[in-house]
Amino acid sequence: MPNWIDIFSLTLTLSLISSIVYAILLVSRQVSESITSTQENLKNKGYTISREGMSVKTAKRFDRSDYVDVTQRGFVKAYGAASFGKDNLGSAGHQESNTKRNGR
Repeated sequence: MPNWIDIFSLTLTLSLISSIVYAILLVSRQVSESITSTQENLKNKGYTISREGMSVKTAKRFDRSDYVDVTQRGFVKAYGAASFGKDNLGSAGHQESNTKRNGR
């Protein structure tokens, strides 16, 4: 026959387990609601996130000339930043002054 300590221990153990399960469910629900609200906020800003990926809504439509302009601008910037075709050591006079300074 169980005494009062056994009944108290069973009640305490069951209440502890049920509290842990309830806390896990509460946290998972809050995380789910947070994700949903974040997705709604991003959707209002024009970003749609789904399992397949992300899409961005744009209000502008670009035609072929816009794409060509942007591409040409990118090529011009890349050409300006490139080091081929440039003398990395400087001009011949600059090279000569370095040689004189070093005593060679």
